[in-house]
Amino acid sequence: MVALNTGFRSGDIIGMKLSDIDWKNRSIRIFQQKTGAEHHHPMDNKTGNAIYRYLKDARRRDTGSDRLFLSLKAPYGPASRSACRNAMERAGISAGKVHMFRRTFGSAILNSGATLTETAEMLGHSDTKSVHKYTSLDTERMRLCPLSLSETGLSMDERYGHE
Repeated sequence: MVALNTGFRSGDIIGMKLSDIDWKNRSIRIFQQKTGAEHHHPMDNKTGNAIYRYLKDARRRDTGSDRLFLSLKAPYGPASRSACRNAMERAGISAGKVHMFRRTFGSAILNSGATLTETAEMLGHSDTKSVHKYTSLDTERMRLCPLSLSETGLSMDERYGHE
């Protein structure tokens, strides 16, 4: 849920601390492991509720650790990258890697009308060049869904308004 609704990389998710959650302002702070940059990300209701349920029902309280996500077995240290993969499997997602949620998030915010600059900021990219892969992803999806002319109601004889 966190990966899908934030676009965070798996390393950033497992690196999150309890102190990174700002419940009052509904935001999450991360320090990107890839760049070391600090980012503040809005926390939507679904993500906030998922984190709350995890804290209430699943996370051990007696560890003394500030890490948000802990291993499920003693000694309850910080979660590893394989923990993200295991969570996907428990959710019934057997194909793909955690990074697919980042791509889905990037495409979704672009499709919702965000600019390339806004999308880059949400994903923690320093420029918009890295965001172009999310636009090409949609082009590839469109190519997979061709319609025949008969399904569109058009014919080869029409000139589309040109004389």
